Amino acid sequence: MELQELRDVLGNKSQKLFGKDIARTAEGKLGQFLKDGKNDCSAFEFNGVYIIFDDNEQILYIGESYKKSVRERLYLQVKCNITNSTLAKHYSLCKLKKPYEKLSEEDLKQLKTDIQQYNVLAIEEVDLETRLITEMKPKWNKAGNKKQCE
Repeated sequence: MELQELRDVLGNKSQKLFGKDIARTAEGKLGQFLKDGKNDCSAFEFNGVYIIFDDNEQILYIGESYKKSVRERLYLQVKCNITNSTLAKHYSLCKLKKPYEKLSEEDLKQLKTDIQQYNVLAIEEVDLETRLITEMKPKWNKAGNKKQCE
């Protein structure tokens, strides 16, 4: 499944995806989550699955927020701290070809800048992550697997 196909399905009035009722969706840039006072991220205030993709609509990563809202989870992803950003770890291995722990200050700055430019589509339904990963085959969901970085 491609990103546009997913958008088409979500755009239908029935709002069903893989047999699940979808209450709402939200879409935006990851950088908006660091600018708390300037951007309203309340549209992401729900638990669910999120899809990270670049400007070419290449799907990079699919994640899920069980306990935190998607807004909170994406904020942690964009902060790029090793303890809370799976996305940063994948970026460092796949794009920079180095483990996160060995990145220079310059590499970290580039990582943070680039990640903020990625797009996100969030769906309010927590049981879709595995199915979406299987269907959409995101590039970075297995950063330890070198094949996923190609």
